[in-house]
Amino acid sequence: MTKLYTSLLLIILISNSIFAQSLKEKTADKFYNALSFSKAVDFYKELATEKKASFRNIRRAAECYKNLNDFKNADFFYEKLASTNDFTSDDAYQYSQVLKSLGNYKKANEYLSGLKSMFHKIHADMCQKDINTAIYVSENIFKEMVKISFEYTNISLAHVALYLTIL
Repeated sequence: MTKLYTSLLLIILISNSIFAQSLKEKTADKFYNALSFSKAVDFYKELATEKKASFRNIRRAAECYKNLNDFKNADFFYEKLASTNDFTSDDAYQYSQVLKSLGNYKKANEYLSGLKSMFHKIHADMCQKDINTAIYVSENIFKEMVKISFEYTNISLAHVALYLTIL
């Protein structure tokens, strides 16, 4: 019977802490969306310094500090965010601005140059996909044209091969 009471007490405590964390996040979001960063930052700081802090809460804490011109604390949270896989190009840009405000131009330029190379890679990938699509479409159009010309004319494959070698 005591195991049952202990289990129930443990479940109540866990659900209570989850509810409290959810309530903190909702309150922080309410202040953040109302652009009341000075009130939201305390909640996000507490949420972002937990062991299993969400990337969203870390990002929001960094943004609040940046908007409050507290660049030292913003640097701490952007640095924490930069060490994760959820660090976006927008985060890199915002972090470089924080670093510039702190006078750390070298590190800021490293983030900006990384951002530049990221955009070049994305652009190159998009161009390659466009080229691959164009090649695929033109190959299929050429195949269809050859197929149609064979059906409606007396041109043999040897004639096509001879014509292609002349070009």
